[in-house]
Amino acid sequence: MQDDENEQAFRDMQEDLRGGECARIDSPAYGPDRVSYCGKPLGVIDADRYDAAQRKGGVDGFATAPEGVFRSTRHALRAVASEAKAAGYWPNVYHVNERGNVALLHPTTGRELAAWV
Repeated sequence: MQDDENEQAFRDMQEDLRGGECARIDSPAYGPDRVSYCGKPLGVIDADRYDAAQRKGGVDGFATAPEGVFRSTRHALRAVASEAKAAGYWPNVYHVNERGNVALLHPTTGRELAAWV
């Protein structure tokens, strides 16, 4: 990317995060990652809790994890895609860590496309 493209991408990221018109995976210092779509909480990424629900037979004896618990980032991105399809709006997807570092993620693979520190 050239400098002017990088500057524009940075401004777009700031506007997305400030306005809440994005999907976010927030990684706090402690606890599971939190997933949201345009400000609406979707759940948490917690492989241990997900697997425990699978082993116990899930909710009501079915082999499923509780709603809003995702096994991985890819699993969470599928939930974001489902929300986007229902809303007819496909926002950028960002990962924000506990220090405020931000990465733009590919919406289906979770691969990092750009990052800001």
